[in-house]
Amino acid sequence: MKEIALPQGEEARKKKAHSLRIKRKFTNGAVFVFAIIAIACLIGLLVTAIMLQTGEREQARDTLLYILTGAFAGGAVLFALAAFGLGVLAQRVQASELDYLERMCGMDCFYVGDGTVAQFCEKELYIRSESPDKKAKIHIPYKEIVFHSVCTRKKPREKGKWSVVIEVPSHYVLKRSGAPKAFIETDGKERLYRILQARGLELLGERPPREGEKRPDTHYPATTKLLLPDEQKRRRNLLIIGVSALLVVAGVLIAVFWREMTLLGAILSVLGAVFIARASAGYVQAKGMLALGKAGLYWKESGNAAAERFFLKWEVIERVRYETIQDRRYIVVQCAFGAFHLPDIAGAYEAIDAARPGICA
Repeated sequence: MKEIALPQGEEARKKKAHSLRIKRKFTNGAVFVFAIIAIACLIGLLVTAIMLQTGEREQARDTLLYILTGAFAGGAVLFALAAFGLGVLAQRVQASELDYLERMCGMDCFYVGDGTVAQFCEKELYIRSESPDKKAKIHIPYKEIVFHSVCTRKKPREKGKWSVVIEVPSHYVLKRSGAPKAFIETDGKERLYRILQARGLELLGERPPREGEKRPDTHYPATTKLLLPDEQKRRRNLLIIGVSALLVVAGVLIAVFWREMTLLGAILSVLGAVFIARASAGYVQAKGMLALGKAGLYWKESGNAAAERFFLKWEVIERVRYETIQDRRYIVVQCAFGAFHLPDIAGAYEAIDAARPGICA
C-alpha cells in the first residue's frame, strides 16, 4: 500500500481526506453499477440464445438476434472484468484512506474499531475516538498488555492478512464482568512494528514480514479430510431446483405453443436456468470440511465464498478441547489470541489428536 503524504496545515489535510472519501464512494459505486450491467448482459445473452431456438425462422430476425447475442456476450465479459478490476482498486483506495485518516490522528495512532483508534504513547496505550472533540480516553499501562502477531489465513497457504492483536484485561474495555481478558485487533503495518520496537514492547507469535521482505507463498496439503453435510441447506436447494425446473418447462411450453408470448417464455426459462445453477452450486457447497495436514488445521464452513474459513498452523494452537454451549457440543481450538469453535464432527477430535499428538486436552 502506497502511503499518501500528509499536506501541511489542518485545512489542506481535511480537503485531502474529503477527496479520498469521494474517490472511495465513486469506486464502490462503479463496482456496483458495472456488476449490475454485467448481470443484465448475461441475462440478455441467455434470452437471445433461447429466442434463436424458438419462433419462426426469418433472416432479418435471426441476424439481429446473432448481433445481440455477440454484443451481450462481449458486454458480459467486459463489464465483469471491469467490475473485478474496480473491486480490487476499491479495496486499495479504502486501505489508503484509512491509513491517511490514522496518520491525521497521529503517527502513533491505529484504528481498532469504527471511529476508534489506539494511540501508542510513551508509557500507556490510549483507546480513544478519532474525533478530537471527544475527550474520553481509556488508559492502559503497557505492563498489563500483551501484543500478538497474527496472520489470518483463509486457505491452507502461507499468504494471509497480518494484524496485531492487543490483549488487555477486560475491565478496561468491557462494562460487563466475566471474561478475564479482551482482544483488540488492528492491521499489521511497518509503522506499527517500528513503534512497538521503539517503545520496547515485545510482539509474540509469528514473525511478520518486514518492509521489503518477500516470502514464498507455500501451499500446505491435507493428509486427512472430514466432511459435515448440511442436510437442511441441501433439502432447501433441492426444492429450489425442482421449482426452477418447472419454471424452465413452463417457459419452453409458452415459447413453443404461444407465439405471441415467446419473449415471456424465454425470460421464464432463463430465470429458471439461473435459479437451477445457483441452487446446484449451493447444494454442492452445503457441507463443512475439516482438513488436517503436517502444517496445520483448516476449517471451511458450509456455504459460498463468504462462509467462515480459516487455516491455523499447529505452532499457534495451544490446545484443543470440548465445550458445550446451549446444549450443543463444540470442538474448541484455543490459541493465545483467541478461540475458534468447530462443530463436533464424528472422528474429528481423534483425527486432530492423531495429527498432533498431545494437543487435545
